[in-house]
Amino acid sequence: MNPGTSPLNNNRTIPGYIERDDDLIIQGKTNASIILGRDRIDSEFSGYGYKASSIDLVVGRGSPFCRGHKIVEGVEERVSLTPLMTFHQTNDDVSVVDAARIYMSQRADIDDYLNLTTNPAISMPSSVAKSAIALKADDIRIVSNYGIRLITKNEEVNLDSKGQDIFNNDKGLVGIELIAGNKIETSGIYSLEPIVKAYKTRATFEHLADIVVDLANIMVAFIFRQTEFNIAVGTHTHSSPFFGISTSPSAELFPQAIKNSIENIVTDIRELQLLILKEVPMNFKMTHLIPNSEEWIGSFHNKTN
Repeated sequence: MNPGTSPLNNNRTIPGYIERDDDLIIQGKTNASIILGRDRIDSEFSGYGYKASSIDLVVGRGSPFCRGHKIVEGVEERVSLTPLMTFHQTNDDVSVVDAARIYMSQRADIDDYLNLTTNPAISMPSSVAKSAIALKADDIRIVSNYGIRLITKNEEVNLDSKGQDIFNNDKGLVGIELIAGNKIETSGIYSLEPIVKAYKTRATFEHLADIVVDLANIMVAFIFRQTEFNIAVGTHTHSSPFFGISTSPSAELFPQAIKNSIENIVTDIRELQLLILKEVPMNFKMTHLIPNSEEWIGSFHNKTN
């Protein structure tokens, strides 16, 4: 079958599809189709071809200016398109892309197909010559009545679809990356960083909280010792030259030393006891480090390893 003359609906708003000879096309009466064929990114000669089968589910081919015909030098011509996984410029300087798709391939360079950013130094490597499934649209929602699990690596099998060892790479077990804006940087707002885990964070904060309590106890002991020293200084006497008789304490220092020592020790001990007995164990730990508390630092529903 000639390119551009496939059994796609000839509606003026539905573009044709430049197909390969062995493509099976399921075309609806609207701009929605399923292509059962071989891996490709755009032209008939792209992709892994005969090495890889593929299924391409597309709606809104050639958006946002979907058209089945155009006028060229006064002559109406049929518009036929290749797969448009990313925006492409047409001959008349119009940027078009397929509005939404689910693409499944036996073998593909799926990150390159979708122009996705990778940085092997700080992120997982690009997917090259691997089986792949890609979903692309303006918005994507995955909804489950029960739970959703994102899992990498089947524990019972160490081989991929080509029979290669999954761990035969310098990254070892590959995890999950959440990337906003298709940007990966080593610093700044787009820096890719490890996800903080709540239980380990809790253990760290509990350790720090215990250190604060230990420091507060040290301060309590110091206050007592300093108070004893202050009182000793404020009430100390000297031996007079008159037969070694002790002098009386300083009339200025004695009352002030006693007054300050009592006031300071009462105030400081009260604040430190509040910190030791209530603020750290009750307010801080109970509020932020207990899983059932309203201000728990972790998620109530979502987990990661």
